[in-house]
Amino acid sequence: MTAVFTFRQPIPGTPRNAEVVVHQAFISMLLWPSVPVTRRVDEDLTILDRLIVDAAITLDPVYPVDIEEITSIPQDAIVRAMGRLADLGLLEASGQGDYTATDKARQSLDQTSVPRLRPAHIPMLYLADTDELIALPAAHQQVQQLQRAQPVGMMDVDTDVRGIPMTELFNERLALRAIHGLPDDIVGIADSEDHVAVTAPQYRCSGHVRNRPDGVAQAHLQIISGGSKPVTFVLPHAESLADAWSQLEQQAEHACRSWGPTTAHRDGRTWTYKLDHAAAEEALKHDIRISQDSGLLISDDQNVVYARVRFTPDGPLAARLFALQHAAAEIHTKPAADATAHALAQAITTSTAKFSLGDGGELTPADVRTALWRSRHYQHVYALRRDEDFRDD
Repeated sequence: MTAVFTFRQPIPGTPRNAEVVVHQAFISMLLWPSVPVTRRVDEDLTILDRLIVDAAITLDPVYPVDIEEITSIPQDAIVRAMGRLADLGLLEASGQGDYTATDKARQSLDQTSVPRLRPAHIPMLYLADTDELIALPAAHQQVQQLQRAQPVGMMDVDTDVRGIPMTELFNERLALRAIHGLPDDIVGIADSEDHVAVTAPQYRCSGHVRNRPDGVAQAHLQIISGGSKPVTFVLPHAESLADAWSQLEQQAEHACRSWGPTTAHRDGRTWTYKLDHAAAEEALKHDIRISQDSGLLISDDQNVVYARVRFTPDGPLAARLFALQHAAAEIHTKPAADATAHALAQAITTSTAKFSLGDGGELTPADVRTALWRSRHYQHVYALRRDEDFRDD
């Protein structure tokens, strides 16, 4: 993976509990809002159900009047119960009002419930970039939002999937239990004459990834739809997509290597880089803000993730560069009219203490003015010199 690194100001509002912050991503998705499936529902057997089944096995056949004589339950209620048991495959009606037990009925006597197969519909989402098929919750309110979102283009679907029958794709993944988020009670996919499209809509997104308490990665996305309001979409079970973003974010370890020998480690959600004097000098040449917390964008061909970063000095020479930049920033981030000798003295005192400069490493007003001049903050330099240049001797 080839990553490009861009240091920048921190991005406000990034969630602190996010595993990965996605600054921008282009995601190709195919949505099927209502895929017909077969759901297995376990039906509990009541005492009356078990009595009827037992009677059907013993009497072979059994009539509703037989059960009425035993239980004194009205015959119409017994007929309804027998019809339900026939629907469950436990009884078989002869057409003459009597019922016989099936092989399944004998097995059911040792069970508290029996399965019933019912038709249902669930939304399915295919992530073409990571080859992930995801079953969305049946009442997923954001399906309609995704349908309203405007793609930025179309991308080719992988050759192994494009154009094949949808039924083939679904049943193949079902057999492997490779449909993420698919409820365990879904046991089959209904046949369909539709085929997987050759191209998939591609959406421009931003957002972040969080891990649910059960460990499932959830992508919280905002889909940018041209000039319209962004569409918010929570995408559960996108494990490969979240992993790809996480791997890209891990490339932050290498972000400073071109500056010279540095060390990097991730502390919670923040990357910390330790810079020696040479690395700090190189960073300053690139206008990197090393004396304050910063942000880092890490990009590949389709994704840009964001990481919070901070820098720490390695040795007194590096610490002096950190303090010098910090003092200059204390001046130039305020209006030039506020750049006074008193403000400069305060900035030097604060920066010296922040980076623990020892004897011989103290900053001077001339050092800070030179740093401001080199960074082209001329108005602030003129303001700092006005008392000296225009004082009455």
